[in-house]
Amino acid sequence: MSDSIFLQSSDPEKQWVVDRLIELVGKDSVIPSFPDVAMQLCSLVQREASTIEDFADVISLDPGLTARCLQAASSVSFAARPIDSIQQALMLIGVQEIRRIALAVATIGAFSEFRAKIDWRRFWLHNVMVARLAEKVASSFRQTSGMEYLAGLLHDIGKLLIEHCFPREFEKIVTETHDRKCGYMVVEREVLGLDHTQIGAALCETSIPMITSCAQLGFIMTR
Repeated sequence: MSDSIFLQSSDPEKQWVVDRLIELVGKDSVIPSFPDVAMQLCSLVQREASTIEDFADVISLDPGLTARCLQAASSVSFAARPIDSIQQALMLIGVQEIRRIALAVATIGAFSEFRAKIDWRRFWLHNVMVARLAEKVASSFRQTSGMEYLAGLLHDIGKLLIEHCFPREFEKIVTETHDRKCGYMVVEREVLGLDHTQIGAALCETSIPMITSCAQLGFIMTR
């Protein structure tokens, strides 16, 4: 992470923030472990040849994820009877939608250990909405791969790390953002020398190597 292209401080006097982030990288309690199932899904979404069976095999490895996918599929399907298998759910709502559900559940689970004092429901609702928008915009220019959706889900992850590791600075950022009626990134750069998009991208780059391209996309989206 010390060589990360994302962690470039705009203020030499705030280099301590970058140094602190580098120090934190080695602590498992700070950097979340992305689930193996999610890692496999990330690989599948990048392969054009992936089939319904491929997704079903991976999702079925996680009982909790399987249950949530079945529940979601049942709520939107037109089936005359309850859905009782991942294969049936996939056939009814399609790989694209089940991919969204699976990635969202896996991503939220990966960062659930961040004990941030925030409205989790609102935070993840915002991220899911951004993920949908990112995918929609990308689809206007080319076929989407799923990484656009994942980038949207992860675009604000840096805020969680700031609150978790720099609580006093986070409170100052929130207060000044509200009082000055400006964007978070402006105040973050003043207080920390870098913003949450840089921190989030570096976090993905370090702890989730398979989706570094997603981190880059999420970083670009919010600049």
